[in-house]
Amino acid sequence: MIKSWFNNNKLYNKTSFLTQLYVAQTEWDNVGILIDTGSQNKNLLLTIDVTDEVIEECLDKNITNIVAYHPVIFSGIKKIQSSDIVAKLFKYRINVFCPHTSWDPTINRYIYTIFNNRPFIGNSGPNYWSIREVIGELKSRTGVKYLRVGLGKKHGLDTVPVSMVVGVGAAFKYHKYKNCVIITGEMTHHVILHSVRNNNTVIILEHSDSERVALNYFWKVLCRVFPDYNVVLSQADRDPIKIY
Repeated sequence: MIKSWFNNNKLYNKTSFLTQLYVAQTEWDNVGILIDTGSQNKNLLLTIDVTDEVIEECLDKNITNIVAYHPVIFSGIKKIQSSDIVAKLFKYRINVFCPHTSWDPTINRYIYTIFNNRPFIGNSGPNYWSIREVIGELKSRTGVKYLRVGLGKKHGLDTVPVSMVVGVGAAFKYHKYKNCVIITGEMTHHVILHSVRNNNTVIILEHSDSERVALNYFWKVLCRVFPDYNVVLSQADRDPIKIY
């Protein structure tokens, strides 16, 4: 089934961002069909990560196709044991397609459109929400109880920054933003200091939760593109980090 995404030009055009991997950061990323066991059925599971629990979910639901945002193979493998994720996927004949950074522009745009229906160019667009409102909406969308927030030097919770910026932490290494609310999955300590000093508020969703917030959107797209498939949103997939 997964191979048909690339072999069927009509379907390729319909899925658009789902299969156009040229926008991925291929100098370090690993995207595409990473596990091809040759098995086929019309059950597909969407997840951020492929874990032992996600594989068990596939077995319980007779699913042999996974779309996993994060690559199941990231760098060279020197040894495979029977208990490894890759070995288990082949054992149970489960195919895996991993889009990773090719989906990042869509995730960034999706998060921005939660708040603003205005042009989103590059990684930023105009903002009309207070910091307090942005935090509340992100908590509601992600289901997390706590978010790490670095308030801009002159910002308070009721401040409405001029712009909203959404992107991965690495994109902000030498940024020149001022008076913005920055939404990201992670950011280094020194970049946070730089951001706050330049009157930007940083909201950190944590790595996979920043991606998981858009997972329901991707699920709806897959359901629309593959109406004759049983597309399942994983219930076993979750961020491994909890704040107590």
